[in-house]
Amino acid sequence: MHPRKKVVPTIDDVMAFSVNDFCRRYGISNPMFYKYRGDMPKTFSIGRRVLISRSAAEAWREAREKLGDKVA
Repeated sequence: MHPRKKVVPTIDDVMAFSVNDFCRRYGISNPMFYKYRGDMPKTFSIGRRVLISRSAAEAWREAREKLGDKVA
C-alpha cells in the first residue's frame, strides 16, 4: 500500500484566511489588525475560529488601493 501524499493547498485553493494568515499575507501585524478593526475586512466565525473570506480580503485590498490612488 502506498502512503498518501499530503496535499498542500495553493493560495488559489484557499477560500478563507485566519486572522494570522491574513496579516502575514498583507504584511500587517495582528495588533494593527485589531487596532484598526473597523477598517479591516469583514470576518465570520466557525466555532471559535475567526476567518476572513478570500473575496472579503480582495475587496478590502481593492478599496485600500483606491484610497491610495486618491492620496497620490
